[in-house]
Amino acid sequence: MIISVRFIMKCLGIGLLYVFSSLFLSSIGVAVGALSINGSGDAISIFTLLFIGGVLIALTIGALSSMLEVSRGQRILILFLILYMFSYLIGAPEVALFTTYTSSFQVFILIEQLIISLIIANN
Repeated sequence: MIISVRFIMKCLGIGLLYVFSSLFLSSIGVAVGALSINGSGDAISIFTLLFIGGVLIALTIGALSSMLEVSRGQRILILFLILYMFSYLIGAPEVALFTTYTSSFQVFILIEQLIISLIIANN
C-alpha cells in the first residue's frame, strides 16, 4: 500500500477533528455539570496528545477501512463499533467498579465517546 499525500492530509484532518470534537464535547460537559475544570493539566501536551491519538486512529482505521469490501453504510457501522469498543467499552467495567466517578460523569463519557466515534467513523 502506497501512502499518498491525500491519505496523509486526511489523517491530519481527522486528528484535528478529534481534538476539536473532544474540546467541544468537554465544554458541553462542563456546562451541564458532568465535568469540572481543575486546571492541573498542561494545555499544550493535552492538545498534542489528542492530535497524535486522532492521527493514530486515522492511520489504523484508514488501513482497516481500505481492506473492507462492504458498502459504505456497513463500513461506517463496522468502524464505529470498533472505535467505540476500543475507546470506551473496554474500560467501562473498570471505571464502574474501581473508581469513584459520579454516574453523571460516566454517562457523559459514554455519550461523548459515542459521538466522537460516530464522527470519526463517518470520515
